Amino acid sequence: MEEDAAFDLLMELEETVPIEQRAERMEAEAQRLEPGEYGRASLLIAAGEHWQMRREYDRAHRAFDAAKADGGESAAGPDVAFLGLALERGDTDGAARHREALRALTRADQLSPTDFLEIGDLYEDNDQLREAHRWYTMPLTYADPDDEDLDYFCLVARLRVREALGLPQDRFDRIAFEERERQQTDVP
Repeated sequence: MEEDAAFDLLMELEETVPIEQRAERMEAEAQRLEPGEYGRASLLIAAGEHWQMRREYDRAHRAFDAAKADGGESAAGPDVAFLGLALERGDTDGAARHREALRALTRADQLSPTDFLEIGDLYEDNDQLREAHRWYTMPLTYADPDDEDLDYFCLVARLRVREALGLPQDRFDRIAFEERERQQTDVP
């Protein structure tokens, strides 16, 4: 399956299938694809997220396990989903294990700016602001503040957390503040 087709299928399922049936339907669609085929892991992760929303944590874990075992390329990795599940369940040992696995992926340069943003969001949503700050900052570690390629979503999220923590403003914060102001004025 091509990337656009996988995205279209996920959007179609999100928009047309009743929420109480989405997890099952996404798993069924994933089973129609060959193991490792693009989109299969994404469908399994999305199914797991829907199981998680329904607080059916064992089923969510199984779906994330299936996505990881599939090994196929996906928009979001199962490791981030496992962390979110552990945080939601209050499983501090599991969250620590998944955090370490994600740090290993960071050292291997296997995470995208979107992954860092999602991880930071998970920690921020669970009131772990220092850990959120750490993950929002990681993709900026070797970035040049004068570079146009900065991840502005991470910058703005980092600014929000730094403000909540009462940290002094730095160069990245000034860039984020300008971006946040620009975004607010661009909204009709």
